[in-house]
Amino acid sequence: DKEFNQTVKTIILSGKNKTNTGKKLFYGVISLIIILMLGILDLSSNPNLSLLIFYLLPLFICTWYLGEWAGVFIATFSMFIWYMDDFFASLKYSHPLIPYWNLILRYLFFIFVSYIIHKLRLALEISRELSRTDYLTGAMNGRFFKEYIDEEIKRAKRYEHIFALAYMDIDNFKLINDRHGHSAGDRFLIDIIQTIRSMLRETDVVARLGGDEFAICFPETNEKQVHVAMERIRKKLSTMIKKMKYPVTFSIGVLICINSNYLADDMLKMVDQLMYSVKKRGKNNIKYKVICGVS
Repeated sequence: DKEFNQTVKTIILSGKNKTNTGKKLFYGVISLIIILMLGILDLSSNPNLSLLIFYLLPLFICTWYLGEWAGVFIATFSMFIWYMDDFFASLKYSHPLIPYWNLILRYLFFIFVSYIIHKLRLALEISRELSRTDYLTGAMNGRFFKEYIDEEIKRAKRYEHIFALAYMDIDNFKLINDRHGHSAGDRFLIDIIQTIRSMLRETDVVARLGGDEFAICFPETNEKQVHVAMERIRKKLSTMIKKMKYPVTFSIGVLICINSNYLADDMLKMVDQLMYSVKKRGKNNIKYKVICGVS
């Protein structure tokens, strides 16, 4: 599936390490210290005793937390320390090229291990992202969105913040599939998500909950602010639809939550009912409701 492959590609390209700068510096310094300590231990120990396995620890740390190029650097630094150990130990070999041959083999082994570690981390990131991402649009999926809303409810209650939850449905979406084909319908859904995202703050989250149903969470957003935000989104979507000449509109329900003890499922049901009340009254409109505490 083309869109699925594009989603995976996006995850790979955007799958940058999320470790903050302080932790990165810590991991880097610790790895260098471990290698230096191993070098000292290697130099003072029996030359027939190999400490190769212990060098894999800093290699793993740097590759996993700092990225593949950090792994290459650590591999190179480890080989440098290893070479200096051999040099100062004045080891005797049957042939002068043997130490260089051993060094090259060890270096290639470290690079290979670093590559495997990097691929495992990348596979884990892809698996994690796909488990919470809608395969078509790249938006958050319904299952993970519920978990997100539950966490937002707890956070809003803890810090006494207001947040808003919007539920959107595309009116007459079936007509696009019937007249232009399912590929056009899929492309339209992707365009909607991209348009909505372009109007949101970094802290706002959009999710695809069903075929043509979407939800948006606005953390720390009061009634006045969500009115402004939704009107801007609605206007932008209307402009896009006019250009495409599609016979669709949007029915939208919005909950403003103040100190709410509801669970995510309850809130999604309430905002879904708001959206359907708009549909029953002629579609193409927005209905707002403020909830406070538990009914």
